[in-house]
Amino acid sequence: MQDLVFILFIISLKDIAMKYKIILFFAVLIFFLYSITCSNVYAFIDEEMILICPKQKIIKMYDGDVFSQTFISKVDKFSYVFVKFSNFNTVSDDVILFRIKESDSDSWYSSGEYKLDKFKNDNFYRFAFIPIINAKGKQYIFELGIKSGEDKIPLGIYLSEEDCRENADVYLNNQNIGGDIIFNVGIGESAKQRFIGDIEAKIDSDFPFFTIWVMLIFTTIIIFIKREIV
Repeated sequence: MQDLVFILFIISLKDIAMKYKIILFFAVLIFFLYSITCSNVYAFIDEEMILICPKQKIIKMYDGDVFSQTFISKVDKFSYVFVKFSNFNTVSDDVILFRIKESDSDSWYSSGEYKLDKFKNDNFYRFAFIPIINAKGKQYIFELGIKSGEDKIPLGIYLSEEDCRENADVYLNNQNIGGDIIFNVGIGESAKQRFIGDIEAKIDSDFPFFTIWVMLIFTTIIIFIKREIV
């Protein structure tokens, strides 16, 4: 509603020059806010669940294959599972099935289908669900399966070549194959928390550049305002 009122206000302005200046001002402001934020998915990952395992391999997933991974949660709350995949630089219309539950539960907490054309090669994909709370110290299991279309293109899933997590196992079609799926868990944040976190990340990564960039943007805005006043 507020956005609609603002748009109608802009349209109602009779001074064309003023209208374009206001639009330009907000365009600069939006560009500033966008430029100091980042969309890096790793910002969500909980550091306590990061897997450090240098020896990794890619196992191909075919239609009908089901990978299962058990793990003990080190965090009290999470709403994402990030799994590392390889699409072998191909685009497929196949679908991957994901579901998760507490190991001793009879029913799955969440399940869904995800199209493979959204996956990036040698990167993590985020499976989202309603936050799981009071999770610390409990064992969970998630499953991944392929439902192939006409392409029949396999999907690669990254596994460690040795056991890297305590009290964790990976299964292929119910058989323990050793190692662990390369995955992490994370929790979503409010827009405010994400914005503040992104600014802090920018400051930590390159404080001199961040300072110059902020000064440049605000100088531009101040010059713009002064010209309007004169």
